[in-house]
Amino acid sequence: MTTLRIKDFSCVDEAELHLSQLTILIGPQATGKSVITKLVYFFYDILDRQFRALEDEEDLESFRMTLSADFKKWFPPSAWGGKKFEISFTAGAFFVKVTRVGGRKKSMDTESVRVVFSPWFERQYAATLKSYQERRSARSNRNRSPAILDDFWRVREAATKALEQELGKEYVGWQLFVPAGRSFFTSVGKAIAAFEYSGMLDPLTVKFGRFFAAIRDHRRGRFARARPPDEATQRNRNEMMKKLFGGNITFKSEQEYVESDDGRKIPFASLSSGQQELLPLWLSLEYSQEAGEKNIVYIEEPEAHLFPTAQSQIVEFLASVISESETKMVVTTHSPYVLSQINILLKATALAQDKPEQLARIAAVVNPRSWLRRSSTVAYAIVGRRLRRITDEEGLLDGDYLDEVSGHLAREFSQLVEIELSDDK
Repeated sequence: MTTLRIKDFSCVDEAELHLSQLTILIGPQATGKSVITKLVYFFYDILDRQFRALEDEEDLESFRMTLSADFKKWFPPSAWGGKKFEISFTAGAFFVKVTRVGGRKKSMDTESVRVVFSPWFERQYAATLKSYQERRSARSNRNRSPAILDDFWRVREAATKALEQELGKEYVGWQLFVPAGRSFFTSVGKAIAAFEYSGMLDPLTVKFGRFFAAIRDHRRGRFARARPPDEATQRNRNEMMKKLFGGNITFKSEQEYVESDDGRKIPFASLSSGQQELLPLWLSLEYSQEAGEKNIVYIEEPEAHLFPTAQSQIVEFLASVISESETKMVVTTHSPYVLSQINILLKATALAQDKPEQLARIAAVVNPRSWLRRSSTVAYAIVGRRLRRITDEEGLLDGDYLDEVSGHLAREFSQLVEIELSDDK
């Protein structure tokens, strides 16, 4: 099981996160949801990032130094806090730990970190490095000629297959981080390059901006679709698209718009705030389904700027993506509506298993494409700077937590009613 453990890092005092096919993180703003998801991405990315270092013949110690520097870019030291933190990540035989190093004082201001790998990772790194060096020596030059690049590709392909075989279900071939505030990319278009070089955006946001720009080129027909969906999947997508966007997302040459049933053509920049936030997520998930790899998608606030009914619909769409592919998801949210809708999808699956004779009635209430299995869904809440699992014994999301989220509103309303009904004094 893929596991992230955090001790005294940033705004998180303690966390133990076990990833499932669908992992939900809920909590107030600025409590560490984004930090946790970015840490998972950072550690999984090491498996891919190592190949760039290996092609440059970096030894393991040099690679550690590179990762230490990257860690500080992704997670600025000014936000670390004053404690000696420890963060570890495990995915099968792959293990990595990052710790803050320095003095022995409880309060620390050092910006140095130590990176430690599992023996398995060190062995596979050394073996792959040896393969790269042997290929280069066989070509008797250090230039990146086409022949050398072909050799390097073969080494990488063999090493990747070995990784997939060793890690099994814990292996991830491709990652996508969909940040909050993504409506920015709906309107900015190709201007992302200007923001990339200005240093105004963090590395993951820049990466998503480049990815989304490529998707728009892809949808304009400049590249062939990797794996077009089957007819039933496409029909389901089209139905959901019309519910959320009020029409069909259309790309024609340099034109991009939503075409409504009454013939109106609404440019992306003129969509509602919720639709502008939703568009990059929608197109990214379509691509991830067609990519055909074992991938993991991290989504910040899928409900942003959406009405509660639309929030429920986007959750159904996310669930359908999971059920129709090998995609894993980590979703952060502020919305109790998101959790409530997930419970409905979990309940539908459980009820269909318990009462198969009622399958048609259940399917009439909830589309079977969106049903979620309890064994592949887990939810966590950040409470008091600690991560707490909120999945109950039956596999549903804890009703007590849902009550806590909205309970203070009910209490305030009840207090006002009491005042209204009390005798004037």
